[in-house]
Amino acid sequence: MNTILIKSIIQLKINNLVRIRRRNVVFGTFILIAVVLFVGHRSFELMEQATFKDFNQHQLILAKEAASGIEMFFENLSGALKILGNIPEINHFDEKITRQLLKHEIHELKRFCVNDIGILDTKGILRFSAEARELEGKEFSWRNYYQKAKQMLPGSSSYIIEFIEFKGVDVGQKGIVVAVPMFKNEPHSETSNFVGIILCTLKLDSMNEKLIAQLKPSANGHAFLIDHESNILWMPDRKQFGGNLLQNAEAFPSFRRTVTQMLAGSTDMTEIDYYRFDESTAAYTEEKETKLLAFVPISLGEMQWSVGIWAPKMEVRERIHDAYINHLLLVGIIIITLLVASAYIIVISLNYNKSLKEEVALKTTEFKDSHERLLTILDGLDAMVFVADIETYDIFFANKYLRDQFGDVIGRPCWQALQSGQTGPCKFCSNSNLLGLDGLPTGARVWEVQNTINNQWYIVYDRAISWVDGRIVRLEIATDITDRKNMEEELRQAHKEMGTFCQIIKQVSGRQTLGSVGAYLLNELRPILNTNHMQMFIFSSDRNSFFSISEKNIAHIENPEMVQTILALLEGLNDLIIAPAKPFIPPLIPDTFPTKGRQSIIPILHQNQLCGVLVVACPKECLCPEKGLEMAALILAQTAGAITRAAFHEEEVHELHNRIEHTAEFRGIIGKDPKMQVIYKLIEDIAPTDASVLIQGESGTGKELVARAIHNQSPRNNKPFIVINCSAYPETLLESELFGHEKGAFTGAVRQKTGRFEQAHGGTVFLDEIGEISPSAQIKLLRVLQTHKFERLGGEQTISVDIRLLAATNKELLQEVKNGNFREDLFYRLNVIPVHLPALKTRRNDIPLLARHFQQKFSTEQGVEIRGFSSDTMRRLLEHPWPGNVRELENSIEHAVVIAKGGRIEISHLPNALSELPSSLAGSTHGTMLENEKRLLMEILQECDWNKKQAAQQLGISRSTLYAKLKKYRIKPPLTHAATN
Repeated sequence: MNTILIKSIIQLKINNLVRIRRRNVVFGTFILIAVVLFVGHRSFELMEQATFKDFNQHQLILAKEAASGIEMFFENLSGALKILGNIPEINHFDEKITRQLLKHEIHELKRFCVNDIGILDTKGILRFSAEARELEGKEFSWRNYYQKAKQMLPGSSSYIIEFIEFKGVDVGQKGIVVAVPMFKNEPHSETSNFVGIILCTLKLDSMNEKLIAQLKPSANGHAFLIDHESNILWMPDRKQFGGNLLQNAEAFPSFRRTVTQMLAGSTDMTEIDYYRFDESTAAYTEEKETKLLAFVPISLGEMQWSVGIWAPKMEVRERIHDAYINHLLLVGIIIITLLVASAYIIVISLNYNKSLKEEVALKTTEFKDSHERLLTILDGLDAMVFVADIETYDIFFANKYLRDQFGDVIGRPCWQALQSGQTGPCKFCSNSNLLGLDGLPTGARVWEVQNTINNQWYIVYDRAISWVDGRIVRLEIATDITDRKNMEEELRQAHKEMGTFCQIIKQVSGRQTLGSVGAYLLNELRPILNTNHMQMFIFSSDRNSFFSISEKNIAHIENPEMVQTILALLEGLNDLIIAPAKPFIPPLIPDTFPTKGRQSIIPILHQNQLCGVLVVACPKECLCPEKGLEMAALILAQTAGAITRAAFHEEEVHELHNRIEHTAEFRGIIGKDPKMQVIYKLIEDIAPTDASVLIQGESGTGKELVARAIHNQSPRNNKPFIVINCSAYPETLLESELFGHEKGAFTGAVRQKTGRFEQAHGGTVFLDEIGEISPSAQIKLLRVLQTHKFERLGGEQTISVDIRLLAATNKELLQEVKNGNFREDLFYRLNVIPVHLPALKTRRNDIPLLARHFQQKFSTEQGVEIRGFSSDTMRRLLEHPWPGNVRELENSIEHAVVIAKGGRIEISHLPNALSELPSSLAGSTHGTMLENEKRLLMEILQECDWNKKQAAQQLGISRSTLYAKLKKYRIKPPLTHAATN
């Protein structure tokens, strides 16, 4: 400060002091000291209140996060139980599958502290238990959680929480039951849909150790947890477990009122008195202390708990110990200065005759020393302090802490020196907030702000004061709170990540197919890893193939070379690795992946076994965040079980698809109907033998195809296969065709002819339309079947042949035998193994398969591109009775392909007999496929005597698919079978 200004001020004060009485000087000095003491005390109180409020706000944030964590804990746990309870096998109490699912689920839920899972039926009997099978068969219908769950409605999102034997002080070792009801998914059922409840048990102390015990806002601060009856569920003093907090707080009225508020579901911050907690003995003492308390309710289904976090007020006060000392030192210096000044003034008044010049010089020196001491104190503060002109905003004092941060700021406007990019005063510098209507300083302001130059956070105390020269100036003190802000941001980020983590696990657990699981995971991991180049590889159970999954598709790779390549790449992989050499290259990964950069490989481990990996490719300038990779690895570790289940399901679907495709075609015969599957098996059984086979069926059902299949499957397949249509020859010529004739045997026999039997030596003879041969030919044919010998017409030489005879007819030969038109002994000789081909109308599910087969066949022959059938055309094909069977269908499809000449086959392209709907079918064009499917299900179930496992195998579908179709068509077994089941 300017020395001349200081001297003039002191000179003026001395002249004034000389003119007043000593009494007024003493009185004024005491008044000024009282004001200083009052202002200092008030400043202490404001600082304490702000510190306590800020600390309690921090405790409230911790309490809210703990409450959210507990609510999410039980929501995720109950959600997992609901998903498990909705599985049809568990609803129907299928013992084998239920025990497998419970065994797997208890392993997955142990991270939620679950120690057992059980299922109660509608009578409250424990039907299944994952860990305590000795309790199975016992009744628990008297339990409150069972009665409450039984009254819940289907679709309710609530769940039941009940303590098991909640007595005594050892409540931390007691259990909690979480129960949800199970309902059948039959909305139109006339009976109750309630089928029982699914529940789990867990230890209260295990949950507390994870979610409550770690909450320590300060060295001696901690959290506590109570239920809706104020019973203590957690306190660090284990002797208080199970006690009643209202009773324990009997001697503390303020705490009792606070506990009442907690039981009412309130959220608040307060200050209460309670016993002091001794960390060394982990118990409460008889001493009392004041605590800062924040509390939040916890909603758990129909139950409400409350969590509180508190810390000793004295411990918080100790945090601002240095600020107290600095304030006291400043006030003391001011008081000492005032006393010294007053004493000096009195001395001047007593010694006025001394030289005024010497007194002025002496006072100037003392004032400068006092001013320098004040500046020294301000420079020593661990906070930024500056004083600025309230009108021009120019800084004329800045302490050392501020100068170290921002350099020389004296003479510059505060908004320009302490912020970047400011074009004028900020909103916090407004004079209207510092001065009242009378132009005098108002109270202090407190706010938090982030500095744009160093990006640090500060809590700012700002007020207008009178400076030594009488000016009104702005005093600002800013304390660095960046660490606290960073901690709050980290807590918010951790809470967000935990929510994302639990949501992903919940969503993955509810998905069934590997494609949907993989696509969902890749979509959710994209923002976490900040890349679009990801590929997931999941091994099959036998590790002979793997699934390659992207967000858009899934591919099943069975190439042995590619399988061995990826197994070699992943050998010994147990943890996340970052590979700059890019081990995964096309075709394992798409060509669109970056060719430069690095690859992060995250293993997917299930029960310590590598079941797959996630490959993350980054371009050269990209580096995936380390926390993102760790988060992705954790998500994949927690969802490995669901991924494995989905992969197993995908294998089953793939195997079933291959089996269905394999059984849809057999030696040129098309059909996957169960009746055709029986015929395929019969052909495989009889082909290696030489037994005679009689193939019966309507015209056009494919009898010759069956005969060829038998021959091609037999050891004679490299020998002749001779086909004779018995109805195409007159009686005299048929015998000649079968047995041959000698020259001159009859008119026109100009040379010797070899018969078909002789030509087929070593091979197979197929007699089509066997019912049309004459009685004389029947006799000779019977001899050939019995002795394998015959003579040519007009010849005497006996010829021996080695043949197998197959016969076919569209007649009922047994009826022909009864009518005397066919020899009985020949019938039984031919009918060694009968094969009955079903009419096409009895296996309508094969019509689309046959239609597409013939469409592809004739499209290739005609050189046209047919895109398939319209839905109306396919419906018309399914509705037609097909009296000509497969042959009629084949001719109709050939006709349609020729007429269509490309595109799709429409009804107008079919023959007239099909394109014009018969009157008997008019008005019934809808629902035919559904009716056929329902009828087929009923027929197969009746054939299998309502054995669902056998019916599913015969239909070529899984049991879960069969149950879904039974539910869809509301098919129920007859009363006798229902009672048996």
